[in-house]
Amino acid sequence: MLHEPDLRGSRQASINNDMQMGKRLFDQPSPPLDRAGYERLAADRQSWILEGFLCGQDVERSRLVQELHDSTGQLILALRLSLGRIRLMGGVSESEEFFCESDLIVEQIEKEMRVFSFLHYPTQLLDQGLAIELNNLAAGFGRRTGLDVTFENHCHTDLGKGSAAAALLRVAQEALTNVHRHAHATTVRISLAPRKSKIKLCVIDDGKGLPDKAEHCRTGVGLRSMTQRMESRGGSLTLEGLSPGTKVIASIPADCFGFDLADGA
Repeated sequence: MLHEPDLRGSRQASINNDMQMGKRLFDQPSPPLDRAGYERLAADRQSWILEGFLCGQDVERSRLVQELHDSTGQLILALRLSLGRIRLMGGVSESEEFFCESDLIVEQIEKEMRVFSFLHYPTQLLDQGLAIELNNLAAGFGRRTGLDVTFENHCHTDLGKGSAAAALLRVAQEALTNVHRHAHATTVRISLAPRKSKIKLCVIDDGKGLPDKAEHCRTGVGLRSMTQRMESRGGSLTLEGLSPGTKVIASIPADCFGFDLADGA
């Protein structure tokens, strides 16, 4: 099972700071504004509200991961121990198939929990830079699922550890979550590259592709969250159906990372 540090306190402190900043934004006296000024102010306030919503999502994810480890994980361990004790009591040869099946079910539950916890762990642990974190994400996801997962970095500039980098990392986590749940894939390719004044993240799998009702797929909670994270930074998210598989493309303007692609990336 995962043994991760409890980051709820530090994350809550960060959100409290964001709330204070937002309160100052809403409470500050506004000088007379023209129509364009009001539109800019409304956009700033909408952006702050969306950022607060996304931060709240991360806090909830952290809480769920912690609870899975603290409670559900212990119950699964107790179940495994109980099955082992019953087997040791003897006289259950006719039920051996049942015990083998039960062990396999428990093993699968543990695997699902490890993957869920890994993919939903908070992105504020982005302390090594985006490229290294994406490489670690690919390697960790591959180990836990048995899939062939690779990462290619075509950015020659350090993208830093700010909110834009964290947003791309969260999109990669969400995309891999969808691969694990729905795609039935065997390989996944993750890439990061500069393209036309933007930084683009691509996640490509060789699974069964988009469902027939693609519009329903695009309105799922995870995909809405990915889209919101990109749009809140002036970026975009697109899905492409492949034969076979699916491609998720997330892009954010390069200036969100504090540099101009004309200087090289």
